[in-house]
Parts: sequence; structure tokens; C-alpha cells
Amino acid sequence: DIYLMESNGTNIRNLTNTQNIWEQNSSFGPNGQKILFDLKYISSPHDPEGLFIMNIDGTNKIKIQDTSDTDTNPDWE
Repeated sequence: DIYLMESNGTNIRNLTNTQNIWEQNSSFGPNGQKILFDLKYISSPHDPEGLFIMNIDGTNKIKIQDTSDTDTNPDWE
């Protein structure tokens, strides 16, 4: 899951709240309003994996690219 919190560790929010899925390698977009992340399914290697973006509040998750096990550490550049 991807969490967001204040810099002092308060106001922890789970943005994805999923089971059997690794959402990892997240990074903020240049304007701070979007999050880019890599999604991998734990339980089924046949489910689609990919790069996703979502709003800073966890809404509007959109797949932008298919990935493989060799694609890691997405970046906005």
C-alpha cells in the first residue's frame, strides 16, 4: 500500500488499501498533485502489472504503461 503523512509523522492516510498487490516505488509529480507508482500482483503472475498515476488523495488511479519484472523505480523525467 501507499501511505501519505505529514512531515512530522501525523495524519497517516492509506491511499491504496489493497490486498495481494504491491504498490511500490512511488514518487510525487513535478507539481505535487499526482503520484507515480509501480504495481505488481503478489498472488497471480498472470494479472497485469504496470505503472500507474493517481491523485494525491488516492483517487483516479490510471494505468499509464504495462511493465515487466525488470521495470522498476519509475520517475517523472
